[in-house]
Amino acid sequence: MQPAFHQKQLVKLHHVILDCVESLLREWLEKPEGEIIDIAAEMSRLTLKIVSSTLFSIDISSKTDKLGQSLRIALEYVYYRMNNPLALPVWIPTPRNSEFRQAKQTLDRLVLDIIQYRREHPSEQNDLLSMLLAAQDEETGIGMSDRELKDEVITLINAGHETTATALAWTWYLIGT
Repeated sequence: MQPAFHQKQLVKLHHVILDCVESLLREWLEKPEGEIIDIAAEMSRLTLKIVSSTLFSIDISSKTDKLGQSLRIALEYVYYRMNNPLALPVWIPTPRNSEFRQAKQTLDRLVLDIIQYRREHPSEQNDLLSMLLAAQDEETGIGMSDRELKDEVITLINAGHETTATALAWTWYLIGT
């Protein structure tokens, strides 16, 4: 995956990032004077649009609420499990486990839909998903399974979206104070 993060590749993405930011600013200008903007939600929507556009050449920001909520639930569950090693196994139907399984199912379905679409409609884009779809094991020549791709995609969405959105929201807060 490293070639996708090379400086030459990242420079090509500048216009995509700029377009996403300018689009958000235009939306804000159309809002009535004095309307309150939930900056955390807006930064989450913006970073998801940027991540999906640059890494996967699609915009999934319309699914921000559903995706963002599922990511938050899944992360909270992982943190809970890390801090409570004696917690009940995920297969036991507690409210927390059920909520996590539902969130995971939502994430998996969304990402698998993206992967399936891209397998059926290969992209001319030189994005990360294209590179992952083309990657083959050097010894066997076998490509990544849908499950392997799904796991990589979810990791990249989370790493590139949530942390950046949080940092931007705090930046706005600090500027505001």
